[in-house]
Order: sequence, then C-alpha cells, then structure tokens
Amino acid sequence: MRAAGRRPAPQRVNPFARLAASPSHRLAKAEYDREVEHALMTGRAPIWKLERAQSFLEPDVASWRAMRAGDWRLALSLIDDMRDGLAELYERIPPVHRVRVVERPLTPYVCWEMHVLCAREAAGEHVRVVPADRVRHLDPLPEVLILSARRLYVIGYDECGAHLGGCRHTDPTLVRACERAVSELFACGEPLGEWFAREL
Repeated sequence: MRAAGRRPAPQRVNPFARLAASPSHRLAKAEYDREVEHALMTGRAPIWKLERAQSFLEPDVASWRAMRAGDWRLALSLIDDMRDGLAELYERIPPVHRVRVVERPLTPYVCWEMHVLCAREAAGEHVRVVPADRVRHLDPLPEVLILSARRLYVIGYDECGAHLGGCRHTDPTLVRACERAVSELFACGEPLGEWFAREL
C-alpha cells in the first residue's frame, strides 16, 4: 500500500533495458572491488545504488553468517558492532542514496539487510524502500551502482546471489538517464525509518 502523500513511480522509457546492449567493460570481483573502493574514496559526486534482488550471499560478513545459522540475536549484535566503522566510512565518501526494492513476503535476507541499512542510515546513508509492484514495468531490473556521470556499474551475481564482479558503463547519456531513473524511484520511495517501524 502506498504511503499517504508519496509520489507515484514515474512512467517513462526504461533506461535500464539499454544497459545489456550498451558497450561496457567487464571486471572480475577482485578488480571490481579495487576499482569501486578507489572511486568511493576519491569521488565527489553523489552515489546512487539500486537493489532489486531479494537475497544475496555475503559470507565475508559475520552478521550475515549468524543470520544464516539462525542466530538472530548474534546477527543483530554484530550489526551494532559495525556502526563505528560505518560512521568512519560515510565521513570519507560522498553522499550515498540507496533504493531498496522489496517483494512480499519478505525474505530472511531482506529482513536482515534492513537492520544493516538502518545502521548505514544512522551513519549517513540515505535509504528509500520501493514495493516491487511499483517497478514491475521496469523488470528485469539490474543491480546498479552509479559513482559519477561517467561511471555506472551493473553488479553481477550468480544464481545463488554470490557476487561475481560487475560491468562498467561510461556512456554519459546512458549513465545520466539511469541516474535520473534511480533518483526518481528514490523520490517516490518510503523513508527506511517509516517502513522499518511498520514492517519489522
């Protein structure tokens, strides 16, 4: 149900559909991680992130491992332990805006991630939640990270949700169109705090 006063999702040509056919440079996970970290630490433009999938594998994250093992108390405690590091991170990088698309029923991953996103938002990130029904006309939506007007990554995952790397797109016209689309979804989304208080 749409929150009162929330703007409807815009209806226009889907720029994300153009990404698959657009020239790009594929990066393996290690190269992608190095490149994105460097861009985060040296960039100045606002960062935009679009998350569509409802489950990912994050074996390097202790809280995720605890959640997968069914130990939610430990998982939430470990998220609290992340807060100082997140605060330091968000002091060093440009503003981050994230659109989190959510399906019903909620997956265990999304329930866990929303706690992580609350910690991220407390540290400085800006998060909006968009129901999946409001982006069906855009599906299949990729997982997208936009770091500048000439740097967009389509993040790659396998069928289990393991991170494989990404494809870097540098066409400024396409990047700007995708950034505009993500920002419009952000504008019509529900603030994370409101969603979390009602749903979790």
